[in-house]
Amino acid sequence: MEPETLYPPGTAAIKAEYLIAYSQPVDIPDDDAAEATTSHTTSDPRDARDSQGGSKRLTGAQRKKLAKEEKKERKGANKGRRWGKMRDDVELCWRIALGRGCELGDGCRFTHDVPAYLSSKPADIYFPSKSDLQSTPPFVVIPPDSAPASETPHPYPSINSKTTCPVSDSRGECRNGLKCRFLGAHVRVSTSAGDDTHAEVELVVDEEKKARMALSSEEMNYVDAESMKLLRTRKYPRPITDAYLKELEGDPGKDTNPDGKQSRARNIGDGVVVREPGQEVVVMGEPEQEQEMQVDSAPIPPTPIEPPASTPLETPVTQTVSHSDVPEASSPIDTRRPDPHPDADTPDVPMRFNEKKGLNWSGMTYLAPLTTVGNLPFRRLCVSLGADITCGESKSFSYLPPQSPSSPPAVYTPPPLPYITNNPSSGSSPLLPPSLKRRMVPSPSSPFRKIFGIQLAGGKPGVCVGAAEVLGREFGGFGGGGASKGVDFVDLNCGCPIDLVFKSGAGSALLDTPGKLSKILTGMNRALGTIPLTVKLRTGVKDGRNTVHKLMGRLRSEGVVSGMTLHGRTRQQRYQKLADWGYIKECVEMVRAREVDEDLPRIPIFGNGDAFSYSDYHEKLTQTGVDGVMIGRGALIKPWIFTEIKEGREWDVSSRERLEFIRQYAEFGLDHFGTDTAGVNTTRRYLCEALSFQYRYVPIGLLERLPGRINDRPPAFRGRDDLETLLASGNSNDWVKISEMFLGKVPEGWVFTPKHKSNSYGNEESQG
Repeated sequence: MEPETLYPPGTAAIKAEYLIAYSQPVDIPDDDAAEATTSHTTSDPRDARDSQGGSKRLTGAQRKKLAKEEKKERKGANKGRRWGKMRDDVELCWRIALGRGCELGDGCRFTHDVPAYLSSKPADIYFPSKSDLQSTPPFVVIPPDSAPASETPHPYPSINSKTTCPVSDSRGECRNGLKCRFLGAHVRVSTSAGDDTHAEVELVVDEEKKARMALSSEEMNYVDAESMKLLRTRKYPRPITDAYLKELEGDPGKDTNPDGKQSRARNIGDGVVVREPGQEVVVMGEPEQEQEMQVDSAPIPPTPIEPPASTPLETPVTQTVSHSDVPEASSPIDTRRPDPHPDADTPDVPMRFNEKKGLNWSGMTYLAPLTTVGNLPFRRLCVSLGADITCGESKSFSYLPPQSPSSPPAVYTPPPLPYITNNPSSGSSPLLPPSLKRRMVPSPSSPFRKIFGIQLAGGKPGVCVGAAEVLGREFGGFGGGGASKGVDFVDLNCGCPIDLVFKSGAGSALLDTPGKLSKILTGMNRALGTIPLTVKLRTGVKDGRNTVHKLMGRLRSEGVVSGMTLHGRTRQQRYQKLADWGYIKECVEMVRAREVDEDLPRIPIFGNGDAFSYSDYHEKLTQTGVDGVMIGRGALIKPWIFTEIKEGREWDVSSRERLEFIRQYAEFGLDHFGTDTAGVNTTRRYLCEALSFQYRYVPIGLLERLPGRINDRPPAFRGRDDLETLLASGNSNDWVKISEMFLGKVPEGWVFTPKHKSNSYGNEESQG
């Protein structure tokens, strides 16, 4: 009997020689259960036993119910995860760390004593190269000549001149200066003759490499200081939003509240506040990546709005506002700043759909917007492996918690450090979080120059249009297509199934409110100017009731979207059952027929759901008529799926190759988050989040049949070598150990709590 015939449906057919002991498939994390609730409180299933009467004997039905509750308690998500920021024991002033003087002098809250800082600084970390990796323990081999010397000729034993800094090695300069945990790679220590107790330190910069990298790649989409101040002081002008909301107020079919009362909106700078009975909703984005967002549902007290004093951004609100506010390339005006007089030449000419930048995405690979893991380092990894289109993770901007009085005050950030997100002084706009808006822009000739977009989630015209206007003004002046530096497109999330989003009227709730969705998309199109607007949809809200074909036809006829993506499941299904690609095909055919009948230009339509291999991708692409397939969970589990698609093959990737991808992710993370203590451990946190998906991959060389399927659960198995076995571990402690190969030992007090309870082995405190 063939081994695969022993397995029940839904079980990965592992070859017999790699099985440890087959009994039941390994219980993989339940993504539905992890997203099914937003409560941060937990209940003990033993309470149910107590409620049955203490020691009273339970009936069979009661025992079955209790067992079910206990099983459910072991699944789902660890709620209320919090991430503290790790800091140095002695905090050095950023100006001093960069070799400059601090004008605050003794008034600076950080130390200026470099010798004291270096004496207390932890030892430098060794960042391995590709040649240092191997498939047998210890997996990362540190060359003998790279180990720190037992005796140092200077008083700073933490500095290891044999290490390498991944940032300075690639860019010629480390933006963290003396605070870098790989300092020995870019510092020169000199001592006086015969005196080893005093030493001078000097940062080393490779000017040639620095100049070369400045022309070849850069990280874009930063809000300048003036715009940041206006956003934070709630004085950022949004004339397009104001004009559109006034237009809606005069529309008999305008959006109303559930009780029939009209909603009223006002511009407050940080967001457009939409007053509801007893509640105010404000535009926002995600906080800094080191901390979890805390949602405060309490009403926000009204803030008196005063027009800004004489400012170059002062913009009179006119009845009709156009969007042709991008000056010519030769203009000295900074196109990233709002135009003080938009549409002075054509005040009565609204933008037409055909004036927007077209999207020619046919045959391209598309990385889905991904929560938590879909940050810039992960997107860079996927682009290096073949992804053509990437999109920042979806951000809901429905609530704005009041600023905590205990928040650290802003401190000076020198110009070379505008995007070190772990630096307390590198503040970001509450509306435009760094994880959402940042992108890498290689040189025009680079094969890694790809298309980047931002996904937003919201349920009110005011907040959606307001956010779109800021994005359009701040990031829409760079040109379009794959050669732009700003934002190539903006996507509205109409498919999120999470309860918190759905109940707020956003995400998949918009599928049942086509009128409101049409108003949102119309306003966002006006605010975005030439930036294309796309939507991501699900097949419907309730299981068994596919309704989105009607909505797709309406949106296409109205000309309010430049592209669509359809996930082949309803909101109620979440990730249960297989995606309905037959229905996706029907929707595509209906839209194409509508385009022919109404003489409309063709727009790209992507499908989404269950793509996990080249075979899956090719089958879905050829049989349904979609222009491409958006890949989400498949990329989380195996980021090299884009290489498989590009090369048209199934890739039996080796464990050493997988470890190299992890090393690249760590390198991209350090480049983005920083190489200081805070940046290293922020990178560690997101690396562990990525490993919480990648361990689910079953190497195809271990399978009886190909291709592997995304929903198949493997029985317990061992890999073809020790490293492959380690990479298949679902124990979160092992993910932390893998991070230590590239980011050094975990500091005291640092703890990683996995998203899924099924990955929480033993006491989580033992990790730190």
